[in-house]
Amino acid sequence: MPWVGVEQVLVGRDEEDCATYQVEASRGYSDRLVLKLAGIDDASAAADLKGKIVQVEESSAPQLPEGRYYAATLVGMSVRDESHGRLGFVRDLLPTAGIDLLVVGAKARDASLQGDDENEILIPFADEIVLDVDCDAGEIRVRVPEGLVELNAADEEPSA
Repeated sequence: MPWVGVEQVLVGRDEEDCATYQVEASRGYSDRLVLKLAGIDDASAAADLKGKIVQVEESSAPQLPEGRYYAATLVGMSVRDESHGRLGFVRDLLPTAGIDLLVVGAKARDASLQGDDENEILIPFADEIVLDVDCDAGEIRVRVPEGLVELNAADEEPSA
């Protein structure tokens, strides 16, 4: 049975180098999803896909439980702290062994793809810090721990 309603996936290195595969079967393994793709019938064919990105059309992506989000949904959202105001925009989501980190920069999503952002802040995506994720408004409301914003700013100052 295919992965919860996902019948096909796109596999490639980027948008130009992408092929469509039908999903014949799927199963969970540890923290991963294992897919059986049509036409990929041996280890050699599977090895040819190593390192490539697997994507699904947004309309085909399985619904996540309340409070869970795809990284692509969060990237580009504005981040507003109740004390510091707008901190910037989510540029990326860094997975860790514990709690994922929001990479927040002053530049908007499109600008973030063009280079480094000097005012980057790493914010744990934890229930104690993230107060609300409003997908319709494109905003994440947070309560960052005292000193976190200043700590990130201190890390970026040149040393003498």
